[in-house]
Amino acid sequence: VYGMSPPPWSENTPPAPATVYGMMSYASELLLQNTRVTLPQMSTISLRLAKLVGPATVFRHNQGEAPHLMAAHALAGQRLTIDRGSNQTLDFFDVRDAAAIILGLVEQAEIAWPEVLNLGGGSPITLIELAQMTSSLTEKRYGKPLDFVVKDQGAQQRHFGMSIDRLRMLFPGFTPISLEKTIADTCALLDVSCVQKAR
Repeated sequence: VYGMSPPPWSENTPPAPATVYGMMSYASELLLQNTRVTLPQMSTISLRLAKLVGPATVFRHNQGEAPHLMAAHALAGQRLTIDRGSNQTLDFFDVRDAAAIILGLVEQAEIAWPEVLNLGGGSPITLIELAQMTSSLTEKRYGKPLDFVVKDQGAQQRHFGMSIDRLRMLFPGFTPISLEKTIADTCALLDVSCVQKAR
């Protein structure tokens, strides 16, 4: 919903959705705002999620989000071409963290819920940095560095990154799972899947 506003985005950043998906997300928030007014006995919260990633079989690993795609290509020994957005900054959030925070909210007194809450990793990263991180990790653990080539055409790039200060205030002990661990665990899941398919 933050659109073209420069990151990092806080929950107080004015919404300016630039895509149909963003407009639909913001419309759902407006519906919840209306619900709070018309049904004050009902508690609601709008969660603004970064890109969810992690070792879950429900994710498509040969396409979809960049960490999954890079892990799959590295383990398969396939070259990955980054043809746009190589310096684009992205924000990822481990799906296990998302589940833990949602459960934590359910267990909290609803009166403590803010109207809007960002759920992000708090450490945005460029595609090139992500490819380098993945390559280093897969080479160290599997002897298979990520073979990637950058053919960026210099297209306009949008940058993503959420402030998670409010999240840290709600959950003072919360430390997001590092992106490196997310990639390592995703690789482990993919490696097990490959071994099982070969049997």
